[in-house]
Amino acid sequence: MPNDYSMQLRNHVTGIQQISEKMTAFGTLHGLGKSLIYRSNLAIEELFISIISHAHEDGRNHTIGIGFSLLDRNLTVTLEDDGKEFNPAAIPDRPTGIISLDDIEDIELGLRMVHKIVDSITYERRDGKNRVAFAIEDISSRKTITSSLHEDRIYPPPEAFQKNAGIRSLVEYRAMYHQSIDHPKAFWSQQAEELNWFRKWDRVLAPKISEGIHEWFVGGKLNLTVNCLDRHLATWRKNKAAFIQEGDTPGEEKILSYQQLHRQVCRFANVLKKHGVQKGGRVSICWPMIVEPPMPCWHAPESAPSIPWVFAGLSAESLRDRIQDCGSRLLICANGYTRGGQGCQKQGTG
Repeated sequence: MPNDYSMQLRNHVTGIQQISEKMTAFGTLHGLGKSLIYRSNLAIEELFISIISHAHEDGRNHTIGIGFSLLDRNLTVTLEDDGKEFNPAAIPDRPTGIISLDDIEDIELGLRMVHKIVDSITYERRDGKNRVAFAIEDISSRKTITSSLHEDRIYPPPEAFQKNAGIRSLVEYRAMYHQSIDHPKAFWSQQAEELNWFRKWDRVLAPKISEGIHEWFVGGKLNLTVNCLDRHLATWRKNKAAFIQEGDTPGEEKILSYQQLHRQVCRFANVLKKHGVQKGGRVSICWPMIVEPPMPCWHAPESAPSIPWVFAGLSAESLRDRIQDCGSRLLICANGYTRGGQGCQKQGTG
């Protein structure tokens, strides 16, 4: 038998707090999930306000009945009132063609939200009363209202692709995932072995729970540039594509292998040295979406400056502020570029 709870409220917004307290107490008593209680309160509050606003426009006092019932982890909430005919379930899935400013606080937006967070909603007009009911199933793994899409379909890759992939199957991926959860130190220690280290770590993980800090690979020393670029130069990967740029027009493509990229990085490093940039120096980059921007950032460790990258679409004032904030002594930018077929956009020189 279902567990039934009910209450009678006057058509006043102060009743929302009583409803919320009743729903929360009911859900806690029956061990319902926090997500279900939260979504139920949202739906009840929105329906309560909508009923007051639309079914009770005559200014008279009305009574709204609220009922809760639970059967096999399925919660049903009913709202019944004696106002004019009003159907909260008859809401279009998409906005109407014209929404006025008055409508925004009216029916469509809020009630579409209700339809989104409940599993079902029904309405009937009986004996001069409106009766609306919605149901939500208590599922612990259910996504919350913040999730806009849940995808269950799986698309297996071609067998030829799987044979050459780093992770060859969904089963292998799930095994790695569970290992990372069950034995994080061993898992991440194994993954770190794939990198080049100047000095191996003393401890994989040193948590400081009281300070909210987790230190990984304590005592270890490595260099990002070496692992991203330099270490591939002595292997077959030196001729493998490091960057692939698709240009503004179809067919406009630029590909740089690791070896070609390294050559360009060294050339640009010498350009910066020629302009007096030394270790610890600060340089700003303001470049469009092309393959060249990373090149100034990848230097030999002993000569690497600090290089903030500024989005090329920012205004001159925004660029100025960022240069002043970091104290850059050199700005790298482009003469212009084509974007969206709009021709050359002047950016300046530096």
